[in-house]
Amino acid sequence: MPQAQSVFKFELTVSEITKLDRGINAQASTPPALCVHFDRVRGSTLRAYNCMTNSGTVSREGGTPDSARLGVLGSKEVNHETSLSTGSESDVRKANDIQANPSNSKSRGSSSSSESSDGDPKPRSQLSWHTNDTRMLVSADGTRIYANAVGDPSKQAIVFIHGFCWSLIAFDDIFEDRRWTSKLYLVRYDVRGHGRSGKPDTDAAWESKRLAEDFDAVVCAFKLCRPFVAGWSLGSAHLMDILSFHPVDYVSGIINIAGAPYVSPDMLLNIGTPFVSELIERMTQGPTVEDFQNASEEFIRACCRTLPYEVRRKCLGSIMTQPRSMMVRSVKTREQDLSTFERVGRTRVPCLVIYGEEDELVLVRKLPGYYWGWRNAKVEVLKGGSHMPWSKTDRAVGDEFCERMLEWIEGVVRGRTLARL
Repeated sequence: MPQAQSVFKFELTVSEITKLDRGINAQASTPPALCVHFDRVRGSTLRAYNCMTNSGTVSREGGTPDSARLGVLGSKEVNHETSLSTGSESDVRKANDIQANPSNSKSRGSSSSSESSDGDPKPRSQLSWHTNDTRMLVSADGTRIYANAVGDPSKQAIVFIHGFCWSLIAFDDIFEDRRWTSKLYLVRYDVRGHGRSGKPDTDAAWESKRLAEDFDAVVCAFKLCRPFVAGWSLGSAHLMDILSFHPVDYVSGIINIAGAPYVSPDMLLNIGTPFVSELIERMTQGPTVEDFQNASEEFIRACCRTLPYEVRRKCLGSIMTQPRSMMVRSVKTREQDLSTFERVGRTRVPCLVIYGEEDELVLVRKLPGYYWGWRNAKVEVLKGGSHMPWSKTDRAVGDEFCERMLEWIEGVVRGRTLARL
């Protein structure tokens, strides 16, 4: 069986970089356990790559962080790639010096702390394992599901599910934000019929069970234990697909980000603005290519008026390669067990509903009414927020979204821990 090739990157202080440069994992039982090379420093980021391993752990002065275990998944190629800041520009220059003059690194790496740019000592942090893991999975019915995970797998996991016509790129701003990656293991995937996932065009392939199985494939592949699930826009309806086929304790909590509580024949009319209803009609039934293209571009702009051109271009490219039948199936013709929504509401499953008050696509003021009577639901309204309230193009709203989401998640986890004591 050929050995798998993995690419890893991790957070390091300058002193830890020095130790890695000399060669870590001296205690590994199966050589060669790890080979580390350093690329040149770019900006304030040091890149470590080409780490080949067949077993063993990352060790440092006799200590082995539990979250720093390496392994090979059969003969499958796994891509882990992350770039993380090593600290100040001064630290980066030191790291660069270490690369150029390894013989001079002994004195720099021998102390238990490194210095900040202003000369004040700072405590050496624990080695933090941080991966960017992209995989093509296979769901129960054979449909390929494109998925990505970022962060430390030992941390609490959260899975993000995108909305109509988008792909996992919708969450780039979250997955590139250290406020998120430092606290959670972030996972996302392209919903079937979207992005790089498979696009089956049969009624059976769009049954509620199949979308739940896609989520299961992600949970199994990344070995997630009771993740939080955050559905955005139409993606929030997937929460009911999942809980129709699993007990509520399969997840730690559910989060509706400006989205549909469930899918039904009249849901789009009830919760969508007249503007989005018109756009979806033009995108799914428009008589000309020009009308389809114009409606698609207007739809993306309406999600967030300040989206950068590159993001809009990526999403448009994804829409242009998506069969129109996939759009119809995802929003118009598929069915759910509507009793699930009422059943879940009677449980104590934590639920957060969060949205921006300036949403152009969803009648967000109607959302709280759907959760009236739920035993453990909380509603958060972001003043001035768009349909994508986490976008970094509106820093104030994005910061508030991050703060409220993380605070709620931490509260749920803390409450669960106290309940076990």
